[in-house]
Amino acid sequence: MSGLIARKLGMTRVVTETGDFVPATVLEVADMTVAQVKMPPHDNVRAIVLSGSFASRKKPILKQFRVSEDDAFEKGQTISLDGVSSDSVVELTSISKGKGFQGVMFRHNFGGGRATHGGKYRRAPGSIGTRKPTKVYKGRKMPGHMGVDQITLKKVPVLDVVQAKRLLVVKGPVPGAIDSIVYITLS
Repeated sequence: MSGLIARKLGMTRVVTETGDFVPATVLEVADMTVAQVKMPPHDNVRAIVLSGSFASRKKPILKQFRVSEDDAFEKGQTISLDGVSSDSVVELTSISKGKGFQGVMFRHNFGGGRATHGGKYRRAPGSIGTRKPTKVYKGRKMPGHMGVDQITLKKVPVLDVVQAKRLLVVKGPVPGAIDSIVYITLS
């Protein structure tokens, strides 16, 4: 198995054999078929393009996953959950929630100005440079857009696999809102 396309259903908790509660995220795996096979004579990469479809979405989702030389895939082949078990470790890639335009206290954890004694710069960034050179250096921590970043979580353990409903239960939180797309790779 090369990779999976899933969508986030939400979070829950799983009770272990010792009675501990473990936070978990439930992912619904799409019905996937191989849309394209890429090989080195014509393409610069050895990969397959998967087409995943959900009942709640009109258009299919296309995603390219790299494969090894041992894997044999054909166009139109269906991909199943057979390669994932409850003791697998996966890599999850998703887009984080958007937080809009934010100031420096929220975005970069600045301390802010004085709250009393006549201070009027409570949430302001303060000085952003020196007198010379008369410019602001690149990379200066300033207010700006926050969120909507691609985030990859590595070494995430799989807690449970429900083959009949095509559900995958992974340990801990997964970036993104409910119903967002998550790409899964076996690590």
